[in-house]
Amino acid sequence: PMPTFRSGSEVYKTTIGSDVGRDGFYAELCRETKSGLIFVAEAFWSDENSTFVITFNVETIPFSVLELFMTEARLRVPPKECPQESNWFIKGSANGT
Repeated sequence: PMPTFRSGSEVYKTTIGSDVGRDGFYAELCRETKSGLIFVAEAFWSDENSTFVITFNVETIPFSVLELFMTEARLRVPPKECPQESNWFIKGSANGT
């Protein structure tokens, strides 16, 4: 099961997946509403050029939710064998050690 993040009365859900069309992997953050899920942000790892970026679709995201989402994205996207800057924090230092 994917993590659910809460901020006050708001509930956020994540989805992790592979995007064959864009040649990469993503973590998607959505906020629950009465009418369904609203797309909030996406962290995307490109296999094509080995970049990891976040795209936002809303004006405000609670800082605590963003931190949790970014941590989850670092842990699950991209595959661990891809050395790149987003895994520095998991390993404990900016030089990747």
